Amino acid sequence: MDHLVLFSEALKIKNLWYIENIEFDPLHHRLNIRINFKKGAVFEHYNECTKESTFYKAHITFDRFHIMKLVNEAVDAVRRSEVSMQPSLRKSRFALLKNASNLTQSQKKKRDYISQLNLKTSRALRMRDAFQEIYKSETIDAFTHALNEWYSWIVRSQLEPFKKLRRTIKKHMHVIVRWKVSQINNDILEALNSVVQAAKRKARGYGEKHFKIMAYFLTGKLNFKKFNDYLPAHFA
Repeated sequence: MDHLVLFSEALKIKNLWYIENIEFDPLHHRLNIRINFKKGAVFEHYNECTKESTFYKAHITFDRFHIMKLVNEAVDAVRRSEVSMQPSLRKSRFALLKNASNLTQSQKKKRDYISQLNLKTSRALRMRDAFQEIYKSETIDAFTHALNEWYSWIVRSQLEPFKKLRRTIKKHMHVIVRWKVSQINNDILEALNSVVQAAKRKARGYGEKHFKIMAYFLTGKLNFKKFNDYLPAHFA
């Protein structure tokens, strides 16, 4: 029997999970087992996976980054549905979807103007801004109350692109609220991954060994001048 299959059976790893790699670390005298999702895994099966595998005690959390992505997609869909009849919405995508602190002066001016109009896009923008305010809640009770109030608002809005978002929020309400307890955030991992993937595309692909080395070079903040004065302080 293949050793990966053997370990999968022993650890009761099944369904959408699989063991990607097993390595022995002689320095720390431990066995590192890398576990990943199978290609095509989707959110609605996560709870099923964790109940039937070794990870049955794991708590699923939807971090702010991914929920905000769904909200932005709904806002942009509303904008696209109106843009042909509303010239003011042209070239406004980034002005509407970027955080206020990241807007240029011209984008801020455009955003403020659109927010005052009597448009579906204006309502969607206000919903987006209100959703971000939820994450400023100081307690889990306040967070839950604000999320429920926001959910009721998007139900009443009757905006078509928000219907799918509404179903997602309703189905996964408890794991969205759980974020307030765990405060898990994937922003750092997402940023590191984007750096590494950009390097991979630039080099037209690396083999596994060299890909790992390049990842360390780019994200490890190694100072090579300590070893050789002719090398750069950091690789970029």
